[in-house]
Amino acid sequence: MGPVEYFACGHCQGTANVLLRRRSHQDFMERLPGALRFPITIPGLQTLVAVSLVLAVLRTLGVGIRMFQVLPLMLALGVFWSALFALVRGAARGDADPELPGFTDIVRDMLRPGLRGLAVTVGVFLPALVRALSLRAPSERSVLGFFGAPLKTVLSPAALEDPLTWGLALAGFLWLPWAWLLAAAERPLLSALNPANALRCIRALGRDAGVVMGVFALLALVHGVMHWRAEVVLDFGMFFVSRWIAEALTCLVPFATANLLGLVLYVHGDVLGYLPARDVLEPVLRDARPERGPQALREAASPAPVPT
Repeated sequence: MGPVEYFACGHCQGTANVLLRRRSHQDFMERLPGALRFPITIPGLQTLVAVSLVLAVLRTLGVGIRMFQVLPLMLALGVFWSALFALVRGAARGDADPELPGFTDIVRDMLRPGLRGLAVTVGVFLPALVRALSLRAPSERSVLGFFGAPLKTVLSPAALEDPLTWGLALAGFLWLPWAWLLAAAERPLLSALNPANALRCIRALGRDAGVVMGVFALLALVHGVMHWRAEVVLDFGMFFVSRWIAEALTCLVPFATANLLGLVLYVHGDVLGYLPARDVLEPVLRDARPERGPQALREAASPAPVPT
């Protein structure tokens, strides 16, 4: 049998158990900068370059005849959401360098995550979209236009003047991070879209839920700026290079958001039903080591006398 490591008290040399505590005992705000920095770390930049390159290729292929645009754009949607969900789960495990899916199965690794992410995102704003559509004239109520240009529906003059539409849109925005979190945690789609489950998450996190939603709102503003900068880059007309840079700019905030949601699962995964209770425990003293090692369990045998 090989050597066995054990912990001992430096004072009495008796064996000791490592003191553990839940990760939530540390202030959530102290962990937050590390999660938001992920896109500019070495693993984060590698992931950003790889994913944005694939997205740029697929979106470039999606330009042209409309009937040939569907498959590349669907694959791009799948790559984006598959990477996003993988980053959430990697951060929930505490991986500094999370692995992306292999993208070997188009349905499992691309189409299914893409449709799942799209359904969750549209689903939380569906009440606001339906309300905005109901305010339009009967001749303008087109289902194709509703799904093809949802922002145009919400930003119609009648919807902009309707407080209920704005209230539903705000509720959908606050609901969105929890729907994404549940979708990334591989909950059933209807469960991820259940507002009662979002409220359970908020109650379980307590004060940290307010921090998450506040940071999410700030990230949304930054994302809007990044989209604007991406449009400027596309206007440079450097063909593929412009597209690649634009995709990288628009992926920065989603990657940071994925690590924010992964941090929520990493810290509060037990109360959210994602991790067993033992997996959210950490040593009280972190990486601290004893100042001196314990005595050997048995003294080494004295060397035999050398015959003369």
